[in-house]
Amino acid sequence: PDDGNVVLTTELVPENTNLYYTDARFDTRYATKTRYHDRYATEAETARSGATANVELYYIARPDGDGIAESATSDVGVTDTINRTLYYATKFDADPDTALDWTEYTTQPADNATFATAKAALLAGLNDTDATAETRGTLPLSLKMVRTTTAAASDLLLDTYTGAAAAYSVRKLDKDYTGYCMKVREDSGDTEADIGFDGSGNLDTSAIATHCGSANGYVVTWYDQSGNANNATQSTSGSQPQIYNGTAVITENGKPTVDFLASTDHLRMDGVATEFSGDDNALSYFMVCKPDTQSNYGAIGMAGSTAYWAIHYLRGNGQISISKRDDTGTSSTFYKSGSYNQAQQLFAAVGGGTSLELYVDDSLQVNAAAMNVGTSTFTQAAIGGQYLSSSLSPSFNGTVQEIVFYESDQSANRSGIQTDINTHFSIYT
Repeated sequence: PDDGNVVLTTELVPENTNLYYTDARFDTRYATKTRYHDRYATEAETARSGATANVELYYIARPDGDGIAESATSDVGVTDTINRTLYYATKFDADPDTALDWTEYTTQPADNATFATAKAALLAGLNDTDATAETRGTLPLSLKMVRTTTAAASDLLLDTYTGAAAAYSVRKLDKDYTGYCMKVREDSGDTEADIGFDGSGNLDTSAIATHCGSANGYVVTWYDQSGNANNATQSTSGSQPQIYNGTAVITENGKPTVDFLASTDHLRMDGVATEFSGDDNALSYFMVCKPDTQSNYGAIGMAGSTAYWAIHYLRGNGQISISKRDDTGTSSTFYKSGSYNQAQQLFAAVGGGTSLELYVDDSLQVNAAAMNVGTSTFTQAAIGGQYLSSSLSPSFNGTVQEIVFYESDQSANRSGIQTDINTHFSIYT
């Protein structure tokens, strides 16, 4: 205007119109208009599609522009678990395959999220600062989302043959079990450590060796894998069975084993006694053990004030006996002469209210009367003997690798359960 006043006018930018970056290297009269967002989309897609891994999203930015490329894979896994992992790099157009350039997000984890959720988390990270004060939005930067899958775990013994009342083993028995295998005490400083499983699902013998060193190792707790928390425990050090001999984990036929000494060693599993008390249930069990001598040994037992079950009784004359006495004092015994020896064997007893079948390895030894637990009350039980009146009577001298109890007749599943156990421990052909 003639009065010399300057009039400023404002032009609104329509929604969704691209903003442009003016290259300062040129005189503003000849400035070239260059789009900022997606300026480097082609470079982003080249990096994303050329990556060795499945990079579902790749984002790059520097002061003069950014670029994003994405290609979502299915959020649905048929049998696999889908994993999405987020990363950032303090480089522009960082090579997705150069692992050292990338840092995984800790403030914006994706885990098993859908693509949309993981993408939102990745981009939200542009405003995040991690513990080292690394601002994700500081240029230059690169972001990526990597999709992997984890194959579904194979079913194990307890997944196929469900309903166990208690289960103890030196191998993992349930694919979804997340607990430990056993707690081990080393006898030098008497420190205890929970020991889990290795990558193959076997007792982590390396962890035991690290914990014990040159000391002996003893089992304080053998954890129940059935989900019923019927752990077998022993707080008295002089009564704990041995697992490590100061040099290596004790083994039988190449697999770890728990070594019991007669008259002393036993693990209390009173929760099992409670499971079987007063409900008239049948009892089936499967056990891998090796007697050290042919004497009167009771590998498993449970008892109450008047009643007892000598569930697995190895007699000195080579007989296997399963004995019981109920609350009324009525006793009964089932046995087969000459059916065990001093070797690693798989013992199984299955039955209901009318019959009992007793197997050694895969051979039927005796088909006798009922193996019904009855309505008796049991308050204590043990691996390593029948715990009665504060003493083991009878006790057991030998090694045990696996015991699985069922409160039901497992006759229909007996062959399948034994095959699974034998396949792992290679007991018989």
